[in-house]
Amino acid sequence: AGVLVARKYDIENLADDIKTLLAANLNTYTAAVEAEQVAAGMPAAPPPTIDADGYFLFAWNDQALNKAAGVGIFPQEAASQGQGSFGVRKLIVDVGMYISGTQNDPLAARKLLRTGKAMAQLFEDKWGKINSCVTREKIETVGPIDFKFNVDSSDDCKIAGVTLSVTLG
Repeated sequence: AGVLVARKYDIENLADDIKTLLAANLNTYTAAVEAEQVAAGMPAAPPPTIDADGYFLFAWNDQALNKAAGVGIFPQEAASQGQGSFGVRKLIVDVGMYISGTQNDPLAARKLLRTGKAMAQLFEDKWGKINSCVTREKIETVGPIDFKFNVDSSDDCKIAGVTLSVTLG
């Protein structure tokens, strides 16, 4: 029989935990930000709600191409210090909501700005729900940015969200 080694929390665990946190809270946070902006006199621009199957880890896929909106979670290694159980890993995690078909939506940028604000607030409020060996160092909002999922498509998309700087270990 082989030796059972304790599994160390890693980048894949972090992505799954972020997905779980977002799936449980993002729609509520975006609705709260929308209500706050409308109460402040801004035009109504409710971000789309994201279904449970609207979260994508590590890369966009064909399923994402068929959705009007979704959230991508993209962790990547930034640096490592030390070795073995004494090491720490610095990661950058980009988390963004995309909306497709934005070429005729004058409120798309507002929807995404509100989503970025909701994500930043969510990670501020709920980061303790992520594994205790992960330290969140910085949250930056990003976007909205124009892009195309497919170069052969005329469907314009926009994306916005947050970039998290974290340390594992």
